[in-house]
Amino acid sequence: MDYCEIAVNKAIKLGMDEADAVVRNEKTIQINFAQEIQNISTLNKTLLSVRVIKDRKIATYSTTLLNKQSIHDIVERAVKIAKVAPEDPNWSSLNKTVKESKVKNLYDPVLDKLDYEDLAGAINTGLDNVANDGKALITRGVLGITKRQFSFANCYQDSMERKSSRLNTYILAKAVKGGESTGSEHIQTRFWKDIDYTSLTNSAVEMSQKYLDAKPIESRKISVIIKNDVFARIMNRMLSPSISAETVRKGRSPLKDKIDSQIAMECFSLFDDGTLEKGLNSSSFDQEGHPTQRTPIISNGILKNYIYDHYSATIDKTQSTGNANRGGRAKPRPNVSNLVLVNGDRDFDEVISETKNGLFIEKTIGEWLSNPTSGQLNATVTHGQLIENGEYSQPVKNVILSGNFWESLKNNIEAICNDSRNSGNIYSPSVKFSELVVAGK
Repeated sequence: MDYCEIAVNKAIKLGMDEADAVVRNEKTIQINFAQEIQNISTLNKTLLSVRVIKDRKIATYSTTLLNKQSIHDIVERAVKIAKVAPEDPNWSSLNKTVKESKVKNLYDPVLDKLDYEDLAGAINTGLDNVANDGKALITRGVLGITKRQFSFANCYQDSMERKSSRLNTYILAKAVKGGESTGSEHIQTRFWKDIDYTSLTNSAVEMSQKYLDAKPIESRKISVIIKNDVFARIMNRMLSPSISAETVRKGRSPLKDKIDSQIAMECFSLFDDGTLEKGLNSSSFDQEGHPTQRTPIISNGILKNYIYDHYSATIDKTQSTGNANRGGRAKPRPNVSNLVLVNGDRDFDEVISETKNGLFIEKTIGEWLSNPTSGQLNATVTHGQLIENGEYSQPVKNVILSGNFWESLKNNIEAICNDSRNSGNIYSPSVKFSELVVAGK
């Protein structure tokens, strides 16, 4: 019997009506480098979280110590808390229909065979490439590899288990000739074979060269093409919290009462998919044992669904969408799995060539300062290109992109490209807006 089942059985024996438990095991390797490898660190983390329910009174407790005694201890503490906790009038039950979806390619077995020399050798290939070129220096780089194992059980279902892998790498290059400029590149994936350090360092160096003469432009309203991974980050900030059923129920979402309403232009379709092959947040079941699924969120501009965990779904008298996420002592909440903006039919180069007067935005910072409730978009453009008559005319930096995100989705989308790329678990193509505000000099 595994730790989850031990915890659940203990809670029921102590008189609880219901109980569930999750165990997370993470093994992480992180390599930091610049012009050479600086350090390699490893971290192993394990967390057991138990939730118990008695007469609609709920308590959660967690531990990083995994042995039978520690499990019994935390269950007893959770039971004591539950007995004095306030009653939740919205509580119905835990998930009683635990199932799994079929999901492909979430774990890379190659990672079990790689040693530190393999990882260092791949990184050094890219670093040697930059050193030989002489145009720039790598001033910061990181490679993180995480292998996760997740177990779940509740009083209605024996333990289930899934495992996954995740790799993140980031490279920052600084030009050493002709002026001051930086360039960066990143990739987040499940598989080691997807990472090519020669290609990544080349891309970062090329960007550092391209923006040597970058400068602000005067404030104006202008057509804007936002690069795929940049728009993915903007979507994560603006859309991810707004489509959560919990956020909607608490009145914090601008999409409250907007189901079946037109909230974007017809070309805009968005779905959440926990079963996406190789998806960064894909899994066969969520953290309450619900099978994951593909959920249409926006179809041809019409808002179709919110995302649900079991609790939120019960309140709204609907079904969970398999989006329950929980951490530490926190209760489960609905959270996006893989949010995907559907590719359009426009080629990126074609969209640029058809732009008479516009700004291509390649890198930003500060998009997290945007406000999803009001829709106010705010991001500092660190790397952009002014476009005149279909051609790049001037590199741009240090201007502020602003506008109302929700109004722009509904009125100002001019083109959606077919070049989807992910930033974490958010997937997006490049998007052209007919008009946004750029505040410069």
